[in-house]
Amino acid sequence: MAEGLIEVVWEDVTEYVPAVVTALIMPFAFSIAEGIAIGFIVYATIQGSESSAGSSPPG
Repeated sequence: MAEGLIEVVWEDVTEYVPAVVTALIMPFAFSIAEGIAIGFIVYATIQGSESSAGSSPPG
């Protein structure tokens, strides 16, 4: 499983945070499905916050 982390883009926070969270949750939750689900939730949350932060009007 750690071999897949080599291919992660480590310069982009929106890419590596969900990957690391997913990899850490799987063994602690004893469930691959829960780890992937939480990874999707983290990814969507980060992408949503990035897109809304960039589109807010100045001032």
